[in-house]
Amino acid sequence: MESGRTKTILLVEDQSIIAMATTRTLGSFGYTSITADSGENAVRIAAERADVDLVLMDIDLGRGMDGTEAARLILEKRDLPVVFLSSHTEPEIVAKTEDVTSYGYIVKNSGPTILHAGIKMAFRLFAARVELKDREEHFRSLFEDAIGPVFIEDYSAAKRRIDQARASGVTDFRAWLRANPSEMEAFKDLIQVVDLNREAFRALGRPVGMGKPKTLRECLGPEAVYFFEDELVAIAEGATSFEAEIPIRTGGGETSYFFLQLNAVKGHEADLSRVHVMLIDISETKRVKGKLRQKSPEVRRV
Repeated sequence: MESGRTKTILLVEDQSIIAMATTRTLGSFGYTSITADSGENAVRIAAERADVDLVLMDIDLGRGMDGTEAARLILEKRDLPVVFLSSHTEPEIVAKTEDVTSYGYIVKNSGPTILHAGIKMAFRLFAARVELKDREEHFRSLFEDAIGPVFIEDYSAAKRRIDQARASGVTDFRAWLRANPSEMEAFKDLIQVVDLNREAFRALGRPVGMGKPKTLRECLGPEAVYFFEDELVAIAEGATSFEAEIPIRTGGGETSYFFLQLNAVKGHEADLSRVHVMLIDISETKRVKGKLRQKSPEVRRV
C-alpha cells in the first residue's frame, strides 16, 4: 500500500441512507469511498479495483450473500484488511465473524471517533502483519540460501526433562546419563526438528521428498553419541550455546565432518523452544590434516 496517497475504503452497506452518511464520515477522515450494496457486488469490486485498501463490511446485507461470506470470498482473492461494521451485538452474529480473518468489529452508531479509531487500528495491524510476513520471507530466503546446513530445533521438552532431573537431586549430569542409557535415548526423541534448509537435507543424505526428520534421532548416528552427551551436559549447566566437531554419516554410508554451532534464539533462552543449529563442513580440512600427519615421519627423517 502506498503511504503517500489517499486510502480507499470499500464500504459494503445495503441501506442507501446509511451508506451515504458513512461515506460522508469517511470523507471527513480523508478517505475515498467506493460503495457496494450487496455481498456479490463487494466481491466483484474488490477483485476489479486494485486501489481498494480496506473493506468496511456490514454483516446483514438483506437477501443474498451475507457479509461474512462476502469477506471470505474477497480474502480468497485479495489480502486486505476487513473491518466488520454492524448494528448486531448478538453473540451468535458476532461468532460468525470469528471464522474470517478480520481486523475489528465496530458497532454502528458508536460515533465517528470510534469508527475512525477502529479503521486506523486496522491499517496499523495490517501493516504490521505485512511487515512480519516480509521479514519471514526474508528469513526464509536467507535460511535456504545459507552456504551450509541450518536446522531450527525445539529443545523445550529436553530442557524440562533436564530440569526435572536436577530437581530430583541429580548433580553430576554426565554420570547420570551414563548410568541411565535409556535417558540418553529418550533425549533423542525429545528434541524436535522444526525446520531445515536444503543443505541440511543434503548433509543428512536425505532426499527433500522424504520430508523433514521429526526428531534428532533421525539426524544422529551412533558415531555422534559422544558429542550429544557433551551438548546435554552443557545445557544442564545452563548453557544456551554450544560448539563441537561432529561426524555425520550420510545415507550413502560416507562420513562427513562438521563444526556445529548451536545458539538459542533471542527470547527463547529460558525454555530453549527455538534453537538455531548451523553446520560448517570441515571434512576437507580434516582429510588434509590426516594426510599431513601420515607424512610427518617422512618429513622428520628429511
